[in-house]
Amino acid sequence: MPCTEHPLTTQTKRLNPDEIIDIICEHFNIQRIKLCGKPRYRYIVEARMIAIYLLRSDRYLSLSLSQIGKLFSNRDHTTVIHSVNQINNLMQVIPEMEQKVREAFIKVYGNLNYYKND
Repeated sequence: MPCTEHPLTTQTKRLNPDEIIDIICEHFNIQRIKLCGKPRYRYIVEARMIAIYLLRSDRYLSLSLSQIGKLFSNRDHTTVIHSVNQINNLMQVIPEMEQKVREAFIKVYGNLNYYKND
């Protein structure tokens, strides 16, 4: 496969980071300034971690940890690592979290072709 080809099927949406963040904001009914900002309310933190997880999981974008952190009020790369690890851990022990992530994937990409549940 040529390196310019997207690893997703043609039915899967190809989005830039801003579009993914906007879809997550709409899906969780959160203003972008809150999702990307500093608020630490649980529902905002959860949506933010899911957004970070999706951005990190998207191999087409190939965003570095620092690039993702910059999208969320210049957060440190270790915060991005923590968010991804936290979502992975929560999905293993809380079925509702896995369902939330699956729903977010469907909302963002239009299907589960790209969903990776490691």
